[in-house]
Amino acid sequence: MHSSISDLERQPSALKFLFLTEMWERFAYFAVQSILVLFMSKALGLSDNHAYLIFSAFGALLFVMPLVGGYLADNFLGYTHAIILGMVFLSIGYFLLAAANLKLLPCALAILILGNGFFKPNISALLGSMYESGAKNREAGFMIFYLGINVGATMGVILCGFLAKSFGWSFAIATAATGLLVGGTMFLFSRKRILNDACITANSKKLISSTLLTKSWVYVLIIPTLVALWLLMQYVALVSLIVLICATLLIFYLSIVWFKCSKTERNKFSVCLVLVIFSIAFWALYQQSFMSVMLYLERLVNLKIFGIVIPPSVVSSFNGIFLIVLAPCTIKFWAFLRRKNKEPNVIIKFVLGILLMGIGYLIIAFDTNLVSATKLAPLSPIVFSYAIQTLGELLLSPVGLAMITVLSPQKIRGLMMGVWFFALAAATTLAGQLAKLTENAANLAKPMAAIVYGHAFVTYGGLAVIIALLLFFSSKRLERLIAE
Repeated sequence: MHSSISDLERQPSALKFLFLTEMWERFAYFAVQSILVLFMSKALGLSDNHAYLIFSAFGALLFVMPLVGGYLADNFLGYTHAIILGMVFLSIGYFLLAAANLKLLPCALAILILGNGFFKPNISALLGSMYESGAKNREAGFMIFYLGINVGATMGVILCGFLAKSFGWSFAIATAATGLLVGGTMFLFSRKRILNDACITANSKKLISSTLLTKSWVYVLIIPTLVALWLLMQYVALVSLIVLICATLLIFYLSIVWFKCSKTERNKFSVCLVLVIFSIAFWALYQQSFMSVMLYLERLVNLKIFGIVIPPSVVSSFNGIFLIVLAPCTIKFWAFLRRKNKEPNVIIKFVLGILLMGIGYLIIAFDTNLVSATKLAPLSPIVFSYAIQTLGELLLSPVGLAMITVLSPQKIRGLMMGVWFFALAAATTLAGQLAKLTENAANLAKPMAAIVYGHAFVTYGGLAVIIALLLFFSSKRLERLIAE
């Protein structure tokens, strides 16, 4: 093979199956996420506050459960078994949700949380096993995989939003569930092909060949776990406490693992943990697009395009569109730099990703200055900010997934994928605190409300720039740890 062959062409053949499996799972996930609050409010008759509480608790637990699913896959089930188990539970959960029955809601959400825990960390870890240690095309593979996530997400939001409006909530959710079944069936029939491509470790071979009896205790624990999740979906105030307890236990367990590692493993693991912590800041700012930015769009931005007023949620779809457009360009750009030995390392990519997130908010802050008592802010600067922040996301998210599979110890790689997603739970909690900077804007006149939002967006942008600089000035030390 010659170096001129692109990273896109030198990917494992199994990548296309994992791409399509993840695409259909994200199709279902984002389709339901985008309409879930409206579904609970309009179809099930819940108050707005009750719907928001359930939605936030559900979202937090979705990020917590991958810790459990990753650990069980690493030590007992294996990646493929966990993925199949996850897709079975996800299918059941979505079809129960489509029944539009208030009494079934906690049960449906509990099953979805459990299914996500088994599925989400392990399909990424399985993709990581497709590459030999030090493979140059690993990040490009994760970039392609990330493209599948956003193709599925964009398709799901647009299609199921239209179906919900035209044919009802249940039909839209059932369509999402059907898409998931397509992905699950595809994965099931391509499983042998996928395993042939994987760089299977001795421990993984043992897990693949282990009998159902060996794994039976995991199935025994599923019922009490579902009961616990069902109760939490009815007493959602307890979820914040659960997240805090999980974080404490996680820190304790990872500390034990860190001390047991060799010096080389410990150094790389340290860098991995540092980057996970910095990712929390990125995702907390990212989540504002669904919180403070969404309310800013609704209240102070002219959303009329070609004479048609679009809802704020449609504006957020620009993120997915830009991801689909920019991901292939980013892959080719990194390949070009790699051939010239000028590609930045993972730490610098994180720095650039966080910096671009901040620049995006500074652009939105500028947009708030264009609001007056008789004039709304234009939409175009916000669309441009989405493009900038999307590029930042491409620099951090797929690179972060690849980083986990490279820098974390082999024996806890599935768990560390769970840790990556648990960081999103922490980020969501932090995002709620950051959004409070705009809580007084609702009752103010437009010019004053714009000042409140502008102050918040400048704060977001400034925080991102400071955090990016902090990581940049630490980069040399972190690079040395990776090299040692």
